[in-house]
Amino acid sequence: DAESTAYTADTQPSGDSEQEKQQYSKPPIFIMQAKIILPKSTYTYTGRAIIPQDIKVIIGDKLLVKDRDYRISLNNNIGIGYETASVEVIGKGGYIGSLSKRFSIVPAEKQISSISTCNDAIKVTWEEDKQVLGYQILYSTSKDFSDNVHSTTVTGKNHVNLSNIPKTGEQWYVRMRSFITDSGEISGKRFGTYGKAKKITVKDSIRSVTIPYCSYTFSGKAITPPVKVKGTGGRLLTEGKDYTVKYSENVNVGKAKITVTGKGDIQGSFEKSFIVKPAKNALTLLISSAKGSFTAAWKADSTASGYQVLYSTDPDFKKDVHSYSTTGTRANFTKHTEPGKTYYVKVRSYFAANGTRYGNYSRPIKVTTLVRDINVLKYRLNSAISTYPGEWSVYVKNLRTGECISINDKQYYAASLTKLYCMAATYEAIEKGQLTETPLVRSLLYYMITYSSNDSFNYLVHMLGKTAVRDWIIRNGYTMTEQYHGYSGCQYYAYSIIEPGKSNLTSASDCARFFESVYRGTCVSPAASQKMLSLLKQQTVRYKAPTPIPSWVQTANKTGEVNNNSHDCMLVFLNGDPYIFSIMTQRTGAAWSNISYIRTLSKITYDFFSQNRY
Repeated sequence: DAESTAYTADTQPSGDSEQEKQQYSKPPIFIMQAKIILPKSTYTYTGRAIIPQDIKVIIGDKLLVKDRDYRISLNNNIGIGYETASVEVIGKGGYIGSLSKRFSIVPAEKQISSISTCNDAIKVTWEEDKQVLGYQILYSTSKDFSDNVHSTTVTGKNHVNLSNIPKTGEQWYVRMRSFITDSGEISGKRFGTYGKAKKITVKDSIRSVTIPYCSYTFSGKAITPPVKVKGTGGRLLTEGKDYTVKYSENVNVGKAKITVTGKGDIQGSFEKSFIVKPAKNALTLLISSAKGSFTAAWKADSTASGYQVLYSTDPDFKKDVHSYSTTGTRANFTKHTEPGKTYYVKVRSYFAANGTRYGNYSRPIKVTTLVRDINVLKYRLNSAISTYPGEWSVYVKNLRTGECISINDKQYYAASLTKLYCMAATYEAIEKGQLTETPLVRSLLYYMITYSSNDSFNYLVHMLGKTAVRDWIIRNGYTMTEQYHGYSGCQYYAYSIIEPGKSNLTSASDCARFFESVYRGTCVSPAASQKMLSLLKQQTVRYKAPTPIPSWVQTANKTGEVNNNSHDCMLVFLNGDPYIFSIMTQRTGAAWSNISYIRTLSKITYDFFSQNRY
């Protein structure tokens, strides 16, 4: 730049005077013999070119004359660095060659841009300087830094938290400098100028507030839990001296607030909440009004978010515990209950906050449900099966009471029962936007379920992807069901094979579980469950389990049939007592002959539920 080259002009001899001719006829002198003397070895960074003044160049006892005997060139004379700037002396006239002398440009005085105190510490910030190696912060309790002086070195950032030495209430002086070193390492000799010191009194902050409990029961009066307040490092603070306490919204049910505000050398504030939970509720009714179930009622509480009922066969509620939540004050319990068992029941009003329910349970009361012995049905079915040829598996579940029996539950070749899981996988793909419910898709679903069309199954698998049905089965936890292929002899069969040599399998219990999920609206979604139930109700293959069911009782079913297997799974909408009858049979080469036996077992089941209603 203009400043760094101001002294580089050269004056060459004209060659005209006799004196010059005599001078340049002499042998030249090498200026490398000279000694360069600078007034100082370090200069303070200004952001502009540094131009040392009063430069002397001496050979022996002779002081050379600038612009006659030499000219000057300055290099790297703007930026900060240890001996990175240089003065170069270049001979002229009777002197030849060049000689350099290095000097340093050190950081200017560094000022603190902000200083603050919090959490028993001092925070210092400054403007970052990319040219320096680091920053050194000095802090002392004496103004002239003559006593109790501490130093901290910082690199790569523009702030530091002085947290180990200063203590709350103490007065400290802080100053800093940017620095470079002679070695380029932190451990080298440092060069830099400290800025002005800043004074600050150390303050602490409230770091934690605790109370004995997270919730307290509504009493109609203000609730003021005692608080324990701590500062940095767990230091216990004193109410009145270090902080004040204020309670709000602490009478009625809901979220109450405690505000702790620092005072003196303690700054800031801290909020702590607790819950005022509803008063204890009580059961007003507990009876078994129907076999295998009970009805409970309790007091209304306008302050509550809702009510939660726990019931268990264990009076201590340590096992077999079931929960029911509602906003009503009465409920009929049919889930997780069995006939003839004693249940212990308790209720609470609760207030919901922070993903948690708060409330006190009432005193437990016991109730014994009315008896309808499901084992009678199991005995009758087993007695009949014992006279039948082949293998038999039966699964029955009453959807009102939860009564359930299982006989020889195991995997069998699924035959057309695999179509149930294909139906669910198809509706899931439709709801996820992976498949459009076109007239073709609806037609394929209809014929696959109501007419048990093999071609429709293969076509749907082709549209969904060959593993889609198996993936749905696995995702939904049907552990006794497997799907590896479509139906042979039909279009797209070759495409449907997932693992050659493996068979489609399922069980009576898995099929019953599928029907229950459809009935309860949890298979894929309520809307999809309704569509699936509608298809199952339109079943045209009804010559097995549905045959003995009276015409006025609606059913929904799906069959499966090959040479060695004959199956049926049926949902019977018996008024007030819907149930599932799922049956799977195996008889080598003669499965068709099991049809009459399936009808008999279906009738035994229907008679049991229809004749033992209460």
